[in-house]
Amino acid sequence: MRRVRRTYRDLDRPGRWLHQELLAEGRYDETRGGRRHAYTGRHRLDGDRIDYLDDSGFYAIGSFLGEELYHAEFVMRHGGGGRGTPPAR
Repeated sequence: MRRVRRTYRDLDRPGRWLHQELLAEGRYDETRGGRRHAYTGRHRLDGDRIDYLDDSGFYAIGSFLGEELYHAEFVMRHGGGGRGTPPAR
């Protein structure tokens, strides 16, 4: 598995975006609203499903549909800005 970066932005609500990196060693690192390392933890892929276990003990799931990742209220796509910076419009 390679490093995957996914970015979400909500054009109707400026400043609402996240950047998530899925690392090859089974870790993830998420930036939300400019707050780096807002969520970090482990992830496990099983087909089109991804399970997250946050370092704080929070558990979440997501699903891949094509090139999109559906996680919580977010729909994430490959691409976006660099780490810690919002994607360009």
